[in-house]
Amino acid sequence: MSHHSGSKRNVREQANLIGQWKPNSNAPYGNTYNSSWRNHPSFAWKPRPNPYQSPAQSSQQSQGQSSVEQALISLSKVMGDFVSEQKSINSQLNQKIDNVESTLNKKIDGMHNELSQKIDNIQYSISRLTN
Repeated sequence: MSHHSGSKRNVREQANLIGQWKPNSNAPYGNTYNSSWRNHPSFAWKPRPNPYQSPAQSSQQSQGQSSVEQALISLSKVMGDFVSEQKSINSQLNQKIDNVESTLNKKIDGMHNELSQKIDNIQYSISRLTN
């Protein structure tokens, strides 16, 4: 008998065995289902509290503040700090603007006085030449 004819016979025997196999119609999940797992807590479908929650988180939530409420309180504090800091910055900028305005007004007044003096001098010189 050749090697090929022996392997063909093994394949036929395996095919016949597979063809005769019938799954258990009472086992909807095959061999993996175990009816004692039905009420096992690890396989429950209902949500459970997080067992890894830190004590700080649980005490905060027990005080009646959800994470959304905590985020709003934190955001409110950050915004309050920002507004306060911005008011301080605006006040400093207003002071600097006032200083620049004052300096420019003094320079303009000085230039005006200087031009008025020059005009007066020119008019005096013209009047001396015409007389």
